[in-house]
Amino acid sequence: MRYSLCSILLVAGTVMGGCVEPAPFALEVVEPCNQAPLAEADQISVRARELDTGETWSSTFSAGSASGELPEIPIGSRVAFDVSLLKEGEVYAWAEAKPFEMSAETSVSPQLQPSRIGAFTQPHAPDLTDTCAGYETPRVGAHLLSLNDGDVLHIGGYNLGEQLNFVRGVERWSARDNSIEAVGNLAFPRVDDSATQLNDGSWILSGGRSENVQGATGARETTHFTLALHISAIGEIDDTPGVLTTGRSGHSAMLLDDGRIWLLGGRGNLGGILETEIYNPSTKTSEPGPSLSIERWNAGIIRLSNDTAVLVGGENESGVLGSIEVVKTNESTGTISAIGLSEARTRPIIAQVGTTYWVVGGGLVPGDDFNVGQGSTAIDVLERGGDGFEQLCGDTALALADGRFLASSLQDEDALYLAGGLDENGVLLKSFTRVSFSDLRDCLPTVGEDLTILKEARAYSGAVVLDSGAMMFGGGFSRQNGTPSTSALVEIYRSAR
Repeated sequence: MRYSLCSILLVAGTVMGGCVEPAPFALEVVEPCNQAPLAEADQISVRARELDTGETWSSTFSAGSASGELPEIPIGSRVAFDVSLLKEGEVYAWAEAKPFEMSAETSVSPQLQPSRIGAFTQPHAPDLTDTCAGYETPRVGAHLLSLNDGDVLHIGGYNLGEQLNFVRGVERWSARDNSIEAVGNLAFPRVDDSATQLNDGSWILSGGRSENVQGATGARETTHFTLALHISAIGEIDDTPGVLTTGRSGHSAMLLDDGRIWLLGGRGNLGGILETEIYNPSTKTSEPGPSLSIERWNAGIIRLSNDTAVLVGGENESGVLGSIEVVKTNESTGTISAIGLSEARTRPIIAQVGTTYWVVGGGLVPGDDFNVGQGSTAIDVLERGGDGFEQLCGDTALALADGRFLASSLQDEDALYLAGGLDENGVLLKSFTRVSFSDLRDCLPTVGEDLTILKEARAYSGAVVLDSGAMMFGGGFSRQNGTPSTSALVEIYRSAR
């Protein structure tokens, strides 16, 4: 294997990798987004990591010096670069680019915009200094799909105006240079579809709803799709969608061990749907599954085993639900659990560690779109026991400090993270909160630590964990001048190192 000696140069604010072999490699560092200027740096630290082997190379050198050196990097390596700005020995800003293949040919030169390190930090795309990163088309309820190269596809959703405008444009965030660009259009834009990632990294978007407004009467006509959209692990959209048995939206989805997708509940053109179906991505067709005992949509879902799903809360024509239903693929009808939620709620957040499940927040009022219903503060703890659950922390009023309805949620091995949402009074939140699993296990009465605030109060944003461990949030329902509006912001948060 050939090796080459690569040096890192700082010239007029540009970090450049000059290699004897391969050809010159460049990383351009631009001013941090509305934050610390590049001139504040005493030193620049560059770290390269080989993505396949995990081998690392690093160098730290004076920001005012002409050059610094990285040790030898093998030609053909797939390398991620991490650039940090240091002041008085402390990292105050960072940026990341990945992946690049070190070759003898001139490589693409990414443009990186560091962002200040705090309790959490938010890097943004270049050349958008007013709003940092943003969508070409604002959107509520979009999916953020992680791709095999570390990029993220932003797809679906709608924006608010005098009527709902469902977003056709698909936008892609690049892990190479932290930028967002339009990459295509949907033939059938939708919201409230399910997004399921298969074992090969590809995605299936199933069902969903769209709306048209009749010009003569102004009435809203809703369409519930029978379409299943296939998206490859590199972000290519299949021109030929699959077909579901029933058009549905607001349903729950569970990936089975054999790669099929079990779709449960939801609502269609005739109302709530009792029938479930199992979609086969290989054949792009569905077969019937068991029925639910009651209609429900916008429920949380728990996967107990390959053949057992649990639907938690949700809503139907009668209102918000507090029941829990166990459904098995080998039984004809689901069964209502003897254990129910402490408070009925729709769109609850489900967090899981091992055999323990937390049902967090959700909405106290049914409805979609312009719904400004109150968020629940309740947290229920369910522990797997046999084919059902045991309820823990029953003697403790385990709760969030603020209600959370339509909040974005992500988790790592230590905690659940909540961004935005509507509180118990229907007020939009800006808080970005960490809920420790250790605190939840200890049944503490009030849990949650606010880490920072979003740039804009919003709800129903898309969310995804990036390869670097950072968390990305995109779009959402907002208010400008007191009226409902749609956010175009994309923000990324990462713990300080």
